[in-house]
Amino acid sequence: MVGTPLKIAAHFNWTPQTVREVLHKWRKQGLEGLWELPGRGGKPKWKEQDIVFLEKCLKEEPRTYNSLQRIIGFLQPIISFVYGLVIGGVNRKSYIQMMVKVAQEAQQTGRIRVVVQDNSPIHRCQDVQKLWSKWENMGLYVFFLPAYCSEMNPIELEWHHLKKDELCGQIFDDELDLAYGVIDGIKARGEKGNYSTQRVKFNSNSYS
Repeated sequence: MVGTPLKIAAHFNWTPQTVREVLHKWRKQGLEGLWELPGRGGKPKWKEQDIVFLEKCLKEEPRTYNSLQRIIGFLQPIISFVYGLVIGGVNRKSYIQMMVKVAQEAQQTGRIRVVVQDNSPIHRCQDVQKLWSKWENMGLYVFFLPAYCSEMNPIELEWHHLKKDELCGQIFDDELDLAYGVIDGIKARGEKGNYSTQRVKFNSNSYS
């Protein structure tokens, strides 16, 4: 195995930037044994004990705030913001769970809900398409934005302000620390904008 940041990141499910930052830190500390210095000849090969050592060190190093955390949310401007936090990518199960919640609220209140979203694969996968008719009967409708026009969705501006106004300049030790930062940031924005916020806790099987 050749020890490039991309391959190391893929091995541990980390971002390449996190691996590069840790390696640069090690280099400054004189830990050259795990650093590929420029020069002639073939690239050094990583041995299994090197990978074990690297994994141990990476787990002990602080991670960047965008390493694995993802957010899915439904924004009603000036009214409410419902969101959920996911470690790793948002999959179809967690997406469906959020949509079912919104559909149930539409049915209970008798008020039609329209969800504006981009053309992400999970928004159009077969499991989701099978539920469109059911959701519409409950009062939930889906509106797809034109391709490459995600900026037309108001929630994109909300994500921008969350990062710029609430999270910018902060350092988070791990995903849990980041999660609390996101929760506090969304709550703060809700209080400033005078709208309600609610976090959805996903079922354990939503991650599988």
